[in-house]
Amino acid sequence: MKIQVLSEQLINQIAAGEVVERPASVVKELVENAIDAKSRQITVRIEEGGLKRIEVEDDGEGMSEKEIPQAFLRHATSKIHSEEDLHQLHTLGFRGEALPSIASVSKIQVYSSETGELGAFVRLEGGEIVAQEPYPTAPGTRIIVSELFYNTPARRNFMKSPTTEFHKVHDLMVKQALSQTAISFTFQHNDKIYFKTPGSGRLHETVAAVWGKEFLDCFIPVDWQGEKIRLTGFISRPEYKRGNRQRQIFFVNERIVQNPMLAKAVDEGYRGLLISKEYPAVILFLHVAPEDIDCNVHPQKMQVRFREEGRVFQVIKQVLRDHLGRLNHQIGFRSFAQRNEAEGNGRTDDNFRFHSQDFSTSIYRPATLFLESHPKGTPEERTHSDFFPATEPGLETWETEAQAPIKEGSDGSFRIIGQVFDGYIVMEYQDRLWIVDQHAAHERINYNLILKKLRENQPLTQMLIIPQVLEVTPKEMDLFQQKKADLERLGFVLDTLGEHALVLRGVPETCADAWIDAPDTLEALNDITSAASLEKMAARLACKKSVKDGQELHLEEMEKVIATLLQTDDFRHCPHGRPTFVEIPHEDLEKKFKRT
Repeated sequence: MKIQVLSEQLINQIAAGEVVERPASVVKELVENAIDAKSRQITVRIEEGGLKRIEVEDDGEGMSEKEIPQAFLRHATSKIHSEEDLHQLHTLGFRGEALPSIASVSKIQVYSSETGELGAFVRLEGGEIVAQEPYPTAPGTRIIVSELFYNTPARRNFMKSPTTEFHKVHDLMVKQALSQTAISFTFQHNDKIYFKTPGSGRLHETVAAVWGKEFLDCFIPVDWQGEKIRLTGFISRPEYKRGNRQRQIFFVNERIVQNPMLAKAVDEGYRGLLISKEYPAVILFLHVAPEDIDCNVHPQKMQVRFREEGRVFQVIKQVLRDHLGRLNHQIGFRSFAQRNEAEGNGRTDDNFRFHSQDFSTSIYRPATLFLESHPKGTPEERTHSDFFPATEPGLETWETEAQAPIKEGSDGSFRIIGQVFDGYIVMEYQDRLWIVDQHAAHERINYNLILKKLRENQPLTQMLIIPQVLEVTPKEMDLFQQKKADLERLGFVLDTLGEHALVLRGVPETCADAWIDAPDTLEALNDITSAASLEKMAARLACKKSVKDGQELHLEEMEKVIATLLQTDDFRHCPHGRPTFVEIPHEDLEKKFKRT
């Protein structure tokens, strides 16, 4: 077998396989060229999903008759001039591969003119120029790509239906429009205009143009500035959730990117607000110094590497948590019973009267495999201390830490109506009917308290009746020595037993049942010291310690759960992301009963 140099045409076709996967790839490259040409208006027209025809027209800087043929030479570009420019990229394109790759697998017509010049027309087939002449045209560039993959039928056979290819192009154009709000984009398919953006520079107006004004109601704005990082955009409220990530859009320095780390950071930011397989919608712009990212990872330029990936992850996670946390502001409130008592109206109906008898508010503890007991009897037979026992180790100060005094005179008073299906509290609040999941509500209260205590180095330890002996390897013993302080902080009680064994005497109450079977090694301990594990542990203990579905409650117990819930951070969702309540506005009830 003899080594030989491939022809230029074959080289371009091979390169096209990396750059041009489908019509959407062609549109992406042409639109990015138009953006780099400082266009203010960009129009994209396609036919049959782009398989038949793609046209991109802009009003940018344009090219001269001499420059057009040069643009279709491999690695010919106006974007960079030296190696240093690769580390200071301010344009979307820079490789000089897109146009020759596209031209090698299609037929292309180019009309372009610089301001004040006559303009020119060039036609190419399979990468070869077959016609060129002066041609009067408006300033800017208009490129028509037809018969994509006409000379590589095997590639064309891999294309999907025109409908599928249209949706790919449409999704891309939405992202391009969102990335450049100061440019007016028009997208047309088969003579139908699907959207036109105003080019006003305002993101919310662009969102309204591509997705509809009603979609804006789901979003809250994000704007955060750090020393070397800025994060802006929109994130959806937790109530708006989707079954996929299709509306999670990320831009790095206005470049559309795909990065699993960014998606994971969003997941962590919404942790506890959404359940498994539920995803928020986000439009996030990450602005970093050009030298802190590497865009030269793949020919399509949609993958980037970060110099400080861990820092970027933490910034996104924390900024989203902070913004979402503001939705759950503290609400001033009091019960109807308290309001009646304060106003002296004499109402003493036991169904609504708030009992002023003091009782402890420590966390309710159901039975476990260790030392606890479950309160028995009917609501009338149970004492207040059965539901809120006063001797919970380490939690005696819960009332003063987690519950602020009820605000007298507040307009936001609530009234407990009762309990239904032994699992839901029905109440009237802020001109709405609330149905509260008693377990989810109590779980949120307990979770916030437990997580706070874990973070403040107040471990909740469950001592094992029978200590567990763990045989370990030298590597695992080293791991234990490194993690010992962190493990003790979380509530583990572990001692060495010779050179090759440890004895497990106590575990955090958060994972007591998981350690009954005694792990063979300490591998499982490696991840426990992470912040995410702290939250998982707190959520697990909160679930175990909260009032259960099917348990009847006193009026006082319901009052206390609701009063504390409304002064708890993130009170709208339990730690697992399920809602703590649903609400029905008064006007909706009026409509259902045909009163309005």
